[in-house]
Amino acid sequence: MPSNNEIHVALASDDNYFEGLLTTVWSIARNCSRPHQLIVNILDGGISPVNWNYLVSRLTPTKCTIRRLPINQDTFEGFQSFHGTGKMAYARLLLPDLLSDVTHVIYTDVDILWLADIAELWDSIDEDAIMHISPGGSPPEELKWFSDHNYKWEKDKPFCSGMVIMNLAKFRREKLHLKMLDTITLNGGALPLADQTAMNVHMFGRTDKVRLDPRWQLTSGGQAALPPEGFVIHFCGDAPWKSVSRSHHMITDQHLLWHRYHAEAHEGTIWSSLHLGNTTAQIVIGRLLYILAVNLSPVRTFLHLVMIMKGKGASIHCLDYYLHKFKPPRQTGKHYW
Repeated sequence: MPSNNEIHVALASDDNYFEGLLTTVWSIARNCSRPHQLIVNILDGGISPVNWNYLVSRLTPTKCTIRRLPINQDTFEGFQSFHGTGKMAYARLLLPDLLSDVTHVIYTDVDILWLADIAELWDSIDEDAIMHISPGGSPPEELKWFSDHNYKWEKDKPFCSGMVIMNLAKFRREKLHLKMLDTITLNGGALPLADQTAMNVHMFGRTDKVRLDPRWQLTSGGQAALPPEGFVIHFCGDAPWKSVSRSHHMITDQHLLWHRYHAEAHEGTIWSSLHLGNTTAQIVIGRLLYILAVNLSPVRTFLHLVMIMKGKGASIHCLDYYLHKFKPPRQTGKHYW
């Protein structure tokens, strides 16, 4: 654990991802046992004054500290956009220089919901590790890219850059972040998984990286059991605040849980939050199908078949997982402010 009592977390966003940013930060602060030690560093790639002021007003009562680090996305000129809406995914590689007086930081994407105490994760940091990482899948196009470009990779051991702990002191000492940015530039700014691919290139073979317990980054489909002590859900491109593009959005409680936190952050209702990317008919029909699937196995089987036919095989895992009457982890019973 770092000797400094401050708990540093960093997130990158612009207005396109504001609803995710608000909900992620709210879930972190809400479930942190030591919010007065929490320093939230927000890499701002274009958050409007109205949204920024709202974010600050909602987080101020939690007693955490909020820092704004402006990012000019032109810094990443020539880099491909990630998910088609900007280049803020690369901003985490600027953290060693932006937080020059900080030794460690927990970086989290804004499509992540924290249902565990981030202070517990902070206290578990191995100060000698260059990074703490969680497993992440490597699609065929990335494996082909590694092979075509003669880069080595650790088979079955790629990690997801969506939630990592970075030893910024080591990064600075080795200029590792600059090497990662150079790798992206030398490859025409077009890596299969953007900064994540570059990170995996330079983390190959290192023995000073630590693999986190899976509960610190469960993906939004496929886990067999929920850790009772709390966990973190990464929606991995399955953002609940965006327009519905996958059939399971309105029949799984993982998304309803995100909307519950989003509604809390906005001091609104789950019903109003659900309308971010759904029509009333979609919401009603989706929840009705969910209820029927919970109680009637033929309906459940039918939904499985529909998802298979639509090529949404991963959705089946989501449905199976959350049909078991999902419940949030047991809380200590109160907010910390």
